[in-house]
Amino acid sequence: MKSSESIKNLAESLVKAQRKIKNLYPSSKGYGYDYVPLEKIIDMLKEVLPEFGLSYVQLPYGGSSGQTVGLTTRIIHESGEWIEETAEFPITDMKGVNATQKAGAAITYFRRYALSSAFGVTGDKDVDANDKAFPPAPNPELVEQTTILEGFINDGTLTGDFLKKAKAYINSGNLDGIKRTIEWCKSQAS
Repeated sequence: MKSSESIKNLAESLVKAQRKIKNLYPSSKGYGYDYVPLEKIIDMLKEVLPEFGLSYVQLPYGGSSGQTVGLTTRIIHESGEWIEETAEFPITDMKGVNATQKAGAAITYFRRYALSSAFGVTGDKDVDANDKAFPPAPNPELVEQTTILEGFINDGTLTGDFLKKAKAYINSGNLDGIKRTIEWCKSQAS
């Protein structure tokens, strides 16, 4: 983070402004997630920041690799003090969209997140700990029984339809089916 030589006035104003800054609630849908549109964040900040002598500017720039764009977000106090941070991020592939539109979409996305972060606005659902991102730990018994059944598969005990059924039990995590198949395999060895 870069800043002016002093940020005393800026820091005091930010502390006061954050008491009035509101969290916003998702009202738009993206690719599998809900979010707060950039204009709602800007509208809320325009109501609060001037009261405390605060403003901001966001300046996009072309990235260094040709596959990225960058954004500098600067928070400004009426005293002339400022803090800023710059981020460079990839331009993602979007079908049917030209390069300029892709860059614009990336900039809009990061403007929203930069403003939310800089002013402490929560505007999206927290999906960092969702079930898809962090699946539950596997059942130890299922892991153990699957390993045993895979041994019978690898040694050729199971063939044809029995083999297909065993693999289906493993793929679906059907512990009862796996156990029954293991018992059958053991009975064949006797």
